[in-house]
Amino acid sequence: MKKFLAFSLCIVMILMSFVIMSCDNGTESIDTSAETTVETTVETTTVETSATTSAATSAETTANTSAETTAETTAETTVKAEPDAPQGYKTYSNGDISVAYPSDWTVTEGSVTIFSGTKNGNNMTLAYQAKTDYYEKLTIQAFNSEMKPMYENMGMSISNASVSQTSNDNGLKITKISFNNTMSGNTMKQTMYLTNVGNKTYFVTVTEGVSDPALVTNIFNSLTALK
Repeated sequence: MKKFLAFSLCIVMILMSFVIMSCDNGTESIDTSAETTVETTVETTTVETSATTSAATSAETTANTSAETTAETTAETTVKAEPDAPQGYKTYSNGDISVAYPSDWTVTEGSVTIFSGTKNGNNMTLAYQAKTDYYEKLTIQAFNSEMKPMYENMGMSISNASVSQTSNDNGLKITKISFNNTMSGNTMKQTMYLTNVGNKTYFVTVTEGVSDPALVTNIFNSLTALK
């Protein structure tokens, strides 16, 4: 079930990349803001306080505070430092993962974080889902039989696909999926980097309307797990 959720997310990200490119070319606009409304229900309970209850509560509070402090201290000491960005790049971090992007690109945060430029339509998206180990063993055969048909059902033509498992300069294990994607007569090269960090699987999709090998290399090698 998790892998099908991942497929759906991949398709949404790829469609979004096409829209971003169209926006950069001035052909259409997109509202990338998202709002989440959370309803909170609070129950109020009346408690009779006695000396015994007060002492127990005090002890419990002290224990909880000590445990939370210890957990926070441990978490802080295990967080890795963000690496320096390549020249001409900035570093984006969400606390779990960091990635470099061209310094003249804009960043729009949301359920899918969008990194986009204005020169050639090249862009990047970052998203995640609940952790799945599916991609760590993904093969080109599985991509062609399970993922490719889902993209093509959305009007995309996928060609020159490749799948590999590798590690970058920071030792992060990454599954790399690349292919040419044609939709509505427009062809772009798309490279996806998938990696597990903590309890999440992260998806980084780089879209090249104009070929930029240095862009994909810098993004790949900059990816760093911070936990």
